[in-house]
Amino acid sequence: MFRNLSFASLFIFLCISLNSCNQLGLSKKDNKNDQLVQALVLAQLSSSFNCEGCTCVTTASTSGGPSCQTCFSSDIPSWMKDNFTCISAYKSGNQYIVNTTDQPPHKSAYYGASSPYFEAMPGGNTANPNTIKSQNITLKIPVTPTLTSSTASAGLGPVGVATNGVVIYNNEAGPGDSLANEYTTFDAAEGHPQMSGQYHYHTEPIKLTVSDSNFIGVMLDGYPVYGKKDQTNNFPTLDSYGTRSCVTTHFPGGTQCYHVRNGTGVNGFIISSFRGVKGTVSQ
Repeated sequence: MFRNLSFASLFIFLCISLNSCNQLGLSKKDNKNDQLVQALVLAQLSSSFNCEGCTCVTTASTSGGPSCQTCFSSDIPSWMKDNFTCISAYKSGNQYIVNTTDQPPHKSAYYGASSPYFEAMPGGNTANPNTIKSQNITLKIPVTPTLTSSTASAGLGPVGVATNGVVIYNNEAGPGDSLANEYTTFDAAEGHPQMSGQYHYHTEPIKLTVSDSNFIGVMLDGYPVYGKKDQTNNFPTLDSYGTRSCVTTHFPGGTQCYHVRNGTGVNGFIISSFRGVKGTVSQ
């Protein structure tokens, strides 16, 4: 046991700051002190996420980016628990409370050239002056989505979250700019950060889907998002919202599905307007 609680607290702080106790040289060996530190770290992370009744694990990146924490309460459905990482989520009444630090678990030029997670910009693209910074974004997503007849723009800022914890934006650029111009600042994952360092995807997130049927996220109205194809490997016919009525392996009872638009470049965007009544975002 630790003789000095402040020493343990220092380890917790360092583990959280580095996102991985392994970076401090702590292994998963059968050592009670190491296990205690790891348990305290996960408890602290759950508390910092304000994730009620959550169990947290460290999720290693599969694409060269930083590791992250993934926290779920026991009442989170399998479609989220089995497919999402780098978020915390619990159920509160008729809403899922989802929190993300929005740090992509893949490489990016926007981590900076000195970062071990740096990846050069694709040919012809030039990085904008922003860098990725840790966020504190909370999305309140309805447990039971409700269709709406509104065709209003989804609005600027986060309108959903991808399965890797990165927030999704609509098909519009910031005021005074165009998405066509912004497209030339997208990194190799087709994402970029805005001025506060909030990394996001507007278009097909190619670390998650490339003209396929992959499950890639959930929108703020509670409806899922898939790649350009349906699960029969065809390009589906979509309504004006970019959705269709669907039955999938994740939603066998049926739901409304968004799909990445079947286009190239900026025309391969994720969303323009909501099909359902949207939840709220705080950041």
